[in-house]
Amino acid sequence: MKFVKFILFPTLCGIVLGMMIAHYTQNISALSWLSYGLNFGTDAPLVLDLGIFTLTFGISIMLNVATILCVVISLLVAKSIFKR
Repeated sequence: MKFVKFILFPTLCGIVLGMMIAHYTQNISALSWLSYGLNFGTDAPLVLDLGIFTLTFGISIMLNVATILCVVISLLVAKSIFKR
């Protein structure tokens, strides 16, 4: 339970907030640097057809400046809040 409270929940909140900030600031010239990032992973998913069922595997990760900043800030805030 400590892992969820101290690491997982703040990290997920930071990722969601960072992606929102990056999306909404990409067309603002002074803040467009927040949406700078890269995508890596599989371009097309790997499909395994076994006749009875089909399995599809794929992963894609999108990192940008806003997401990294928000994750770091959310972990620092969580550390200070749950320290007490």
